[in-house]
Amino acid sequence: KTSAMLEINTNVDHTQLVKAKELLAQTSYSAEVSFAKIEERMSLDLEKDIQPWLGRQIGVAEIAIEEDGSPKTVYFLETMGREQTKTSLANVAENNLTEISEKTYNNEKIYEFNLRYPGEDRSLDNMAYASFVDKYLIFSIGSEEVIHLILDAQTNTTQTKLAEKEKFQDALDESAINRVAFVFINFDQHPEALLQKYGVFSGSSLLNSAIDPFSKIFSSEGLVVIAAD
Repeated sequence: KTSAMLEINTNVDHTQLVKAKELLAQTSYSAEVSFAKIEERMSLDLEKDIQPWLGRQIGVAEIAIEEDGSPKTVYFLETMGREQTKTSLANVAENNLTEISEKTYNNEKIYEFNLRYPGEDRSLDNMAYASFVDKYLIFSIGSEEVIHLILDAQTNTTQTKLAEKEKFQDALDESAINRVAFVFINFDQHPEALLQKYGVFSGSSLLNSAIDPFSKIFSSEGLVVIAAD
């Protein structure tokens, strides 16, 4: 069901990350500006609420759960300790003037709280949902269904997980080891819906004709982001 995945290296001492930060500092997408936007949107302090437990990988995945293939976004963060991470989730909920609540799904805990949109319009608020899968915190804004799907996949022994699929491993094995990020695109999972979500050829009749030949030749593609001189 995964349409695409972006995995980012968060090892602050890694030479690639250091170089990437230097390059981004010369643009309007500097690390400081990006982090400030995240802190404002989530009402959190990255240094206080995230860094103490964050591992060396974060990322985002687009999961096709609708009949038309429209993807839902889920974020994942490697955690060094679940209890510390849960404490941080409770702090973020408190910062959003709410309390975190728990429910059980498929024998796993799902944590939810209201995520306030900056400003006075409360209709723009969203529910946030989080759970744990192996060493990762998975997190979605506004879509509990995508959390259910991932938790279902963990207990479905007949379904091969993305990380175990040959095409994913091949793409990963062929990518550069020293990288800022790794991108995987699955052309078997409604690529046109993925591109439309991000405004690529949105509403264009050329979309399917442009994608179709490529998707027939390649079932997937892996890309790396490298910070170069």
